[in-house]
Amino acid sequence: KRQERTVIDADAWTTVASLATKFGPLEPLGSETDTMTILVPADWEGMEDTTYEYEVTATSLDDDDPPAHNSLVVAHTVIATKESMTRYIRHEIVDLIAEIEEANDAGIQTGGLLPIAMKPALKKVDQALDNILAGKLSNASNALSSNIKVMEAFVHALDGFNGKGDKIPTELDADWHERAAAIIEDLQVAEASGVNSD
Repeated sequence: KRQERTVIDADAWTTVASLATKFGPLEPLGSETDTMTILVPADWEGMEDTTYEYEVTATSLDDDDPPAHNSLVVAHTVIATKESMTRYIRHEIVDLIAEIEEANDAGIQTGGLLPIAMKPALKKVDQALDNILAGKLSNASNALSSNIKVMEAFVHALDGFNGKGDKIPTELDADWHERAAAIIEDLQVAEASGVNSD
């Protein structure tokens, strides 16, 4: 389930901590400058281009109340790549595996959902990511395509629990179907993507 808004760690993404905290005293009409760098983490996850905003504010310490100040909001867009999409899908798969394991720990029987479907799905997405990092985008697409079939098998197996044995609770069944559908949709988008991280 995608979040609409994300707050990033400024220290991890920028060199803002190195900025000067004070200039001056300055002569009338004088100015000083400093620079910062935005460094998008190599393991950034995202299915869509995402714009992050940050605000820079300068405030005079010598003026009367209220002090003179100026603010600027800057937008920085991170482009979604085949790598970022695959990393995002891996996160989705890991989260679903964790939910199934939690259900198992609570005594809910899920048969072969983990060994037959989800563990292979994780193996396939890791294979795709390895190929992307090696510059083999075509091989990565093949692994992602294969993973669509694995996730479809997961849905088929999940459907098989209806009316059989210890049925998976309705709310879990609906959630897992929704998550699987989202993963399949994301796999299709990532498979078709030719956007490299370079």
